[in-house]
Amino acid sequence: MGIIIRQSLKYSIVNYAAVLIGVFSTIFIYPLNKQVYGLFRFLMDTSNLLVPIVLIGTPALSVKFFPIFKGVKHKESEFIVHLFWLSIIGFAATLIGLFAFKDPIAAYYGKKAETYYLDYLWFIIPFLFSNAIFSLTKQITTNYSRIVWPSIFESLIKIVFPVLFVLYHWNYIDLDWVIKGVAIFLFLVMFMSLWYLNKISSVRFKLPKTKSWELEKREFYKYAAYFTIGSAGSIIATRIDTFMVGSMIDLNRTGIYSIAALIAINIGIPVNAITAISSPIISKSIAANNWTEVESIYKKSSITLLLSGSFLFLMVWTNIDDLFGLMPDNNEMSANKLVVLLLAIAKLFDMATGVNDSITAYSGHYKINFYSILLLAIMNITGNILLIPQYGILGAAISPMIASIVYNLVKLTYIKWVFKIIPFTVNTIKLLMIAIFVYLIILIIPFTHSNIVNLVVRSVILTGLFVPAVYFLRISDDVNGVIEALFLKIRKMIK
Repeated sequence: MGIIIRQSLKYSIVNYAAVLIGVFSTIFIYPLNKQVYGLFRFLMDTSNLLVPIVLIGTPALSVKFFPIFKGVKHKESEFIVHLFWLSIIGFAATLIGLFAFKDPIAAYYGKKAETYYLDYLWFIIPFLFSNAIFSLTKQITTNYSRIVWPSIFESLIKIVFPVLFVLYHWNYIDLDWVIKGVAIFLFLVMFMSLWYLNKISSVRFKLPKTKSWELEKREFYKYAAYFTIGSAGSIIATRIDTFMVGSMIDLNRTGIYSIAALIAINIGIPVNAITAISSPIISKSIAANNWTEVESIYKKSSITLLLSGSFLFLMVWTNIDDLFGLMPDNNEMSANKLVVLLLAIAKLFDMATGVNDSITAYSGHYKINFYSILLLAIMNITGNILLIPQYGILGAAISPMIASIVYNLVKLTYIKWVFKIIPFTVNTIKLLMIAIFVYLIILIIPFTHSNIVNLVVRSVILTGLFVPAVYFLRISDDVNGVIEALFLKIRKMIK
């Protein structure tokens, strides 16, 4: 877990630096115009729904088959270039599909009272292309155990969009240039990621002269097909709520839901780090039949993610009223704080189950990913259709929470049944007891009339109770190692 923890820590530092900017934007900027923020999230999340169709399983193919070609002359570069060509073919097919259904799409969104829908709907296309190529490039870069710089590139949107948003709010630019600016920036990120991949690898973006990279075609394309559908199901299951709120209600409620979701989703930033860097290692360990290593990563990822998730969950939920209290026109947000709670619970349960997706994906049992993701997608879509009309954006939060818990229970049960391993240990119970104890202590702290004072006092007490407890009880050796290394650096700086 050494390299996983190091890269994950760097990744998390970068992302939480971006989160600080995101928190500021969420509290002080986005509530100024929830419609514009809702439009941005609607376009981004709708384009992300189509990314798996464009990529046709290429990110998973890059992880599964990359160890075969890494370091082999010509094969490594030709294999990766082939993945990009497959993605371009996928984009062309998706584009044809969108234009084939252009009229009914335009007719549906043309009925909306908000003209923003039709004015900017087709910006989904450039968003889609740049996001898809960046996603593939980022995954390939991860195969070289590099995740920090791609995460920096990706996190810059949390600076760029608020700047564009403020310029629009102050009437320096119109809404056209907000959306165009986002599109230009996404293409810039795409080109930076391609440049970085070229820098750290032997990849040369030119047509391959041979096909020495080729595998047994039937297995290659069957794997791609399963992961195309599986990835599409995953995106549908986890991101369709914003799309459905935007489509079934309006952009203002989409903005409120997106702000609440942004607060909850930030709890799960360590998931992306640990999953990204551990997936190639798990793939390699499974190929070598080293299940001891796989089980070790499974257990360590679970306790590390649950520890960080519990701390962040407590930080968010104990401060939620004061956090909303800082927002301009905060009544709408305060009335929907349960949306944050439900989405945060879903994320926390997902973190507790560790890297279960990677284990099934790269062990030859990838079909279970397909079926479980299909179940997740069906549950989420059905839940949204039934619950959004009745409960509004609260219904959009209930559905993914239930679907996520069922999905992860299915994966846990399958891995226990097939591989005879589970991610939980005695330390899992200890950690939950610490979290409950700290939460009860925080509840008895009286409120002051200052939101800032409440935030600072509760955060300091929470950290002062939680961190020493998990350290001295040695809940996670990896986290203890990080804390000890941090203290050692501080002592050296003081000296």
